[in-house]
Amino acid sequence: MAWKAIVTERLKTEMAREIQDSLNRVDLEIQQIDFQARRILPGLEKRDVQRAFSLCQRIDAEKRKRLEAKSRLNQHLQKVEKLPLGTEIQYGTLESPVTVDVGSDLQALLSAEVVTLDGVVTEIRDAWHD
Repeated sequence: MAWKAIVTERLKTEMAREIQDSLNRVDLEIQQIDFQARRILPGLEKRDVQRAFSLCQRIDAEKRKRLEAKSRLNQHLQKVEKLPLGTEIQYGTLESPVTVDVGSDLQALLSAEVVTLDGVVTEIRDAWHD
């Protein structure tokens, strides 16, 4: 079922903090890649130049992936900062057991939406019939 949230300052702050935490993890991964490269490459270059070159390419590819992830996270952070207060956004998906009987409207059960305001459920909708 869809989880929708009404945008508040609190929600924006929480979302921004989660994104910042992810950015910090990506930065840490980049630092670890750099540290490992500085530790391994000098010795490998002396023993096997071809393997060192290959490793450099893999390291560069991994760093590029992290930098691209960082760019996407920064874009997402900017979008969060621009969210208008009071609007409703798709926040996630909820899973829960549902009782289904003969004659149940399965489409209505599957299309239900939960709307929250600062983590408190304010509405449960049957999106199929709206």
